Amino acid sequence: LTPVCARSLSFRPLILPWDVSVSLQISPNSRTRKGTISPDGLPTIPISGDDVTIVSRSPFSVPTVSKEDAISDWAHDINEQLKWNQTPVPISE
Repeated sequence: LTPVCARSLSFRPLILPWDVSVSLQISPNSRTRKGTISPDGLPTIPISGDDVTIVSRSPFSVPTVSKEDAISDWAHDINEQLKWNQTPVPISE
């Protein structure tokens, strides 16, 4: 899941287990009960407060190249390159 137009650097993509589905719905406490969904490559879809959007794994795979094993290698590389879940190290002068 990737946030679009995030307003803060703390909004980061989520890498979820393959068998997880995520349900999204406009909060009943929202000032307006309307919104839009912008799926990749498709026109925007208007939604209302009663609509529920479910995001799940595609039945189609995406071929990738892995240095070690196909499961842990790519997740490790993403975390390492983007410095997620790491304490910042000050730059010495």
